[in-house]
Amino acid sequence: MSPIEQVARAIYAERYLTEIAFGAMPTWEDAQGSDKTNTFDEARAAIEAMSPATDTMKVAGGLKCEAIMFEGEGSGVIFNDMGEVFAAMITAALDEPMQGTTV
Repeated sequence: MSPIEQVARAIYAERYLTEIAFGAMPTWEDAQGSDKTNTFDEARAAIEAMSPATDTMKVAGGLKCEAIMFEGEGSGVIFNDMGEVFAAMITAALDEPMQGTTV
C-alpha cells in the first residue's frame, strides 16, 4: 500500500468513524467516487505539506542517524535504518506544537 493510500485510509476512517459504524457510510473498501478521490487528494496534500522538513524534524533525523552510526542502534541494514530515521522525523513533526490553534 502506498503512503498516500495509508494516509487517505486514515483520513477517511477518522472523518466517517461514526457514519461507518452505523452503516451510513461505506467502509474504505466499498467507497467509490468523489469520497475516495477527494480523500486521496487530501492525503497527497497532507504529505506534500510535510516537505521540506522542519528544523525539529531535521534534528530528530540527525540524532537518530548519530545513534545508528555511533551508539550501536539500528539493524546494520542501511535501508531499514533509514526507515527508523524517517519514523523519528515524522514523530517529531507530529509532536511539534501547532501554532495559532487551540486544538
